[in-house]
Amino acid sequence: MPDIPFFNYPAIYKRYEAEFDAIFKDVCSRGAYILQRDLEEFETDLARFLNVRHALGVADGTNAMVIGLKAHDIGPGDEVIIASHTYIATAAAVHMVGATPVFADIGEDYMMSAADATKRVTPKTRAIMPTQLNGRCCNMDEIQALADAHGLL
Repeated sequence: MPDIPFFNYPAIYKRYEAEFDAIFKDVCSRGAYILQRDLEEFETDLARFLNVRHALGVADGTNAMVIGLKAHDIGPGDEVIIASHTYIATAAAVHMVGATPVFADIGEDYMMSAADATKRVTPKTRAIMPTQLNGRCCNMDEIQALADAHGLL
């Protein structure tokens, strides 16, 4: 099996070390861990950047996925196609809203295979939720084409 290159976090930290350390010192010195001005600024800046009315910052990816699924009324009786190579939180989020996770196989790039995901679509399928891992993205053009062809989120 070939080596999978991971994101070089130490190099990014070193590049921005002074800025990151200043942020850590500021946040820690204020004890500003939950629901502080930092979150409000982040949400405002993100909404402006995305050119949307609202952005919601959450504590973790599981909550983000649950909120997204609920926002689209995905729940009991629905199926959501996810990659077989993912963190447990992806399937857990689908389960937490009462829907059924359906696993699509991965391709040679270790990302969701759109060809295999196509085989997993049923009348109960409401969404495709691919996982982007280790700084790599799946072929979103193929995934979006599949979603469009079947009227899926």
